Amino acid sequence: MISNFKKINDPKVPSLQGVQDNVRETFQPFITNPVLDGTLLEGVDLVYGPNLVEHKLDRPYRGFIVTKQPQGSEAEPWTTWTPTISADGSLLWTGISVAMATYSRQGTMCRLQFRLSGTLGGTAAGAVFIGSLPFAGFDNSGVGASLVQPVGAVWFITTVQDLAYCGFTRNLGFSTLALFRRDQSNYPVSGTLAVVGNIEYRINDANAYYGPGVSLAESESDNKKSFIRLRADIAGKYDLWVF
Repeated sequence: MISNFKKINDPKVPSLQGVQDNVRETFQPFITNPVLDGTLLEGVDLVYGPNLVEHKLDRPYRGFIVTKQPQGSEAEPWTTWTPTISADGSLLWTGISVAMATYSRQGTMCRLQFRLSGTLGGTAAGAVFIGSLPFAGFDNSGVGASLVQPVGAVWFITTVQDLAYCGFTRNLGFSTLALFRRDQSNYPVSGTLAVVGNIEYRINDANAYYGPGVSLAESESDNKKSFIRLRADIAGKYDLWVF
C-alpha cells in the first residue's frame, strides 16, 4: 500500500522545500489514486459460488481487479447422475438400462454424456424424455414457444437408427430433455431404443456470473473490515488486486 508523502525540513538546504513541493505535486495523483492503494493476493483458491476472502488491507476495501484466473477449459470433475425416463402420450419406454450417465459443470454450462436403452411399447408418439438433469436449463424462450432451447443432437441405435435432436420444452420445464426423431415421425411401439448423447446446455442459475470469472457477491451489511465476499464462475486459483 502507498504511504503519504512526508516532507523533510532542513534549514541548511533552503532549496529542499521547493524540490519537495514539486515532487509532491508530481506524485500526488498516484498517491491519492484509490486503485493503486491496494495489495496483490496471489493464488487465492476459489470454489464455484460464494467465497469469503481475507483482503489484508486492515480497512474496508473499495474494489478488486482479477489479474489472473483459471483457463476456461478447467471444468469440474465428471460426476454420475441418475436420469428418469418417460415418453410422450401413451408411448412407453421401459426396462431402462443405464450404461453411462455423467455430467461436468463449467461455470454456467453443463455437459452431459449418457448411453441408455429400453424397450418401446404402448401407443406411437413423437417424443421420449430424459429427466432429473443435474441442473435446470436456462429459459431463453419467447412467449408461446414450444421447443424453447435446442441443446444438441443424440444418436439413436438398435431399432431406431438415426440422428435426433433434443431440447427443453415449456410444458415439461427445464430439468427434462425432449428427444425427437429427425424427420419428426413417431417412435415405433416395439423393439429396443438405445440413445447415445454428448451435449451441453446453459444452466439456469440466477446467482451465476456470466462474465470473466469473479463477481462481487455481497450487500452493504456484508462489508466487513477484513474480508471480501466474491462469487466465482469457475473454480480454481486466482490472483486478485484488492484496493
